[in-house]
Amino acid sequence: MGRSFRTTKSMAEETLKAIKTAFEAHTEHPNNPSDAVRFWDQRTPYAIHPSWCALTLLAETQLDEDTRLHGSYALALHDVIEDTTYTLPADLTPKVLEMVEAMTFGSFTEERHKIFNLPPEIRLLKLIDKLSNLLDCSWMKPEKLAVYLDFTEQLAQDVEKHFGRLNCVILSKAIIAERRC
Repeated sequence: MGRSFRTTKSMAEETLKAIKTAFEAHTEHPNNPSDAVRFWDQRTPYAIHPSWCALTLLAETQLDEDTRLHGSYALALHDVIEDTTYTLPADLTPKVLEMVEAMTFGSFTEERHKIFNLPPEIRLLKLIDKLSNLLDCSWMKPEKLAVYLDFTEQLAQDVEKHFGRLNCVILSKAIIAERRC
């Protein structure tokens, strides 16, 4: 049935394990050498992105513990299927595995068309993913950035409707406003 997340110690241990797994997958098993680093600078380890996402969700203390813990693990691993040859850990809880699979799309177009048919918690995770990408969006062409901002704004509105005014919603709205200037 998988592991259970319950104590502060296990939260720390599980978070560390998920982040270590992300670093191992993206550093040692990338599909291509370029998948090991953030492509916009070719120096920043790619695993910084899923690690940031996982830790950002854990900081959302208004959310229930299960959403935070399972979601943070899913965020740490969310790009493993797309970007690496690494096999997801066999001991993932069914919930985490379901979340990782639900976050995996063949393209940004597919993601935009399917995301609003998925559970609200997946849209929450995707909002944090998109927020992280907008923090380093200098690589995006203006047309792509405009679509990305619109999509992220839709996610932020949806997440606020379902979960309230979380920090990731506030940050997303601020980043969107800044990037549209």
